[in-house]
Amino acid sequence: PYNPWNSSFYSGGSSSGSAVAVALGICPIAVGFDGGGSIRIPSALSGIYGLATTFGRIPFEGVASSTMIKAGPMAVSTADAALGYAVMAQEMPTAHFYRQLYGKSAVYPL
Repeated sequence: PYNPWNSSFYSGGSSSGSAVAVALGICPIAVGFDGGGSIRIPSALSGIYGLATTFGRIPFEGVASSTMIKAGPMAVSTADAALGYAVMAQEMPTAHFYRQLYGKSAVYPL
C-alpha cells in the first residue's frame, strides 16, 4: 500500500498493510510479523509505533512460524502498543532468564 501521509512514498515491508491501517485510524492495534524489520520499518515510515518482541513471546503457528520470525503489536501510541503486547503475550516460561534471577514473582519488563 501507499504511505498514509504521502502517496509518492513507500510504506515499508511485509507488515505495511497493518501499519497503514493503524496510521489511517482503521484499527487501533494491529499485529505485525517481523523477520528482518517488517514491524519496525513500516511502523517508522507510517508514523506509528511497532514492537518487535523477543522470539516466541507472542505465540503463533503456521507456515511462517520459525525462529526467524516474531510477532508484535503495531499501534498509534506507546500505551496502545503496550496494551496490545500485554494482551498478545503468553505467560513467561519458568525457564526464562528473569525467573532464574528473580524467582517466580518476576515479570517481563514492558
